[in-house]
Amino acid sequence: MSRKQSSPIIVIKRPKKGGGGHHGGAWKIAYADFVTAMMAFFLLLWLLGATTEEQRKGISDYFNVVTNSGGGSNGVLQGKVIDIAGGQRTAATPSGMTPIVLMPAPGLGRPLPQPTDDGASREEAAFAEIERNLEAAVKDSPELAGNMLVERTPDGLRIQLIDQERSPMFASGSAVIVPRMEQLLKLVAAMVARVPNTIAIGGHTDAHPLQRGDYSNWELSAERANAARRLLVANGVPESRIVRVLGLADRQPLIKDDPMAASNRRISILLMSMRAAKDAAS
Repeated sequence: MSRKQSSPIIVIKRPKKGGGGHHGGAWKIAYADFVTAMMAFFLLLWLLGATTEEQRKGISDYFNVVTNSGGGSNGVLQGKVIDIAGGQRTAATPSGMTPIVLMPAPGLGRPLPQPTDDGASREEAAFAEIERNLEAAVKDSPELAGNMLVERTPDGLRIQLIDQERSPMFASGSAVIVPRMEQLLKLVAAMVARVPNTIAIGGHTDAHPLQRGDYSNWELSAERANAARRLLVANGVPESRIVRVLGLADRQPLIKDDPMAASNRRISILLMSMRAAKDAAS
């Protein structure tokens, strides 16, 4: 047998390479990336719609990272880093490395503020500020302290200008305002003119009867309330905000056990809450 005939037969099998088309897995990875990106996009849209402006600002500040544009200490920050406390310290940054400045997010570590009834909360804050300012003003003028009473009521903030035995608000038996009363009313006008709430004014007398024929404490209390109204309007309070001016005579004494007491002679200025104004209008 020849040498050629005795050589073994060698068969070479070449495996087919591939994996594309319907039977490959590359498209699945691309599709998963697409779904993940869409989920992140819709999550972003949801966050934009479900959060307040203040909450979005807090989230933005939390992820706000400012980097130095230059290497080493020759960049904009000159090698300095602002720490979390807001101070400034020198950072030993190796040449070629870029220092990173992390700005603290406002309120970090505290719950984000929740929406509140803005109208009621603003009104409450405004009433509290007026009360503080009036108390501080009369504290600086001790001679006026006994003539003013500021109190919170279910209907709003009530400011009462009260007679004292030796310091009346009006000339005896008349609606002529004395300088002390004028000073107090100007102070009140300056305070209440800052807010939009409606105002009710009431005039009160003590129980001493007037000896003037048909002219009684009803007429006197009404004229004093109107005198107070005119002075408030003259000092910047829009007349459109005054919705009620009443003369109540001696029917609502401040000192119930002593209807003749001087303190029963007073002017009541009610800065009405939004709820009370709505109830009165209905």
